[in-house]
Amino acid sequence: MVHMYDLFSSELEASYSRGLEVSTVCDFASDPRLIVIHSFDVIKPGAEVDELKSGVTSGSVLTDVLLARQEVQIRPDRLSARREQSLTVPGELIGIGTKIDPALCRADCLVGQVLGAIEKLPRVYTELEICSFLLCCLLGIRMGEKKQRKVSKLAKDELLLVDIGSTLADGRVGRFVSF
Repeated sequence: MVHMYDLFSSELEASYSRGLEVSTVCDFASDPRLIVIHSFDVIKPGAEVDELKSGVTSGSVLTDVLLARQEVQIRPDRLSARREQSLTVPGELIGIGTKIDPALCRADCLVGQVLGAIEKLPRVYTELEICSFLLCCLLGIRMGEKKQRKVSKLAKDELLLVDIGSTLADGRVGRFVSF
């Protein structure tokens, strides 16, 4: 079994042996931000009332640092929580014990949401204007008995699957303008 750490270490060793300089850029000037990649509750079935605990989220710190007991907010649901762990810096993959109701964290319900300082998170958008560049052909796709190679252009009301951060969202083409 190969771990990501092993792959990263061998990449660094190869870079150093070739005389390349490897640097990690950490953004400490922006507001703290983390994309949630996993959320869960830690309550065991049959737990007594005094054993109840709040939900847990985990993700990778993107910018700045998160401090112990820092008040944070999760968007787009606008939940607020208190971060209970020590200092973390950009690039770290961390778990955060929150004060959020465990029912809201259960079964990865918070995946794809952004955690950060209160009132410092980006706005939530329901409409986007994008420029898209489609692939000219698809490989390995079959439509019935024949292979489909050519990609058709986007059309109004076409349904899309949009990859945003660490989650997938449904989208629909509202207006289409050719360039």
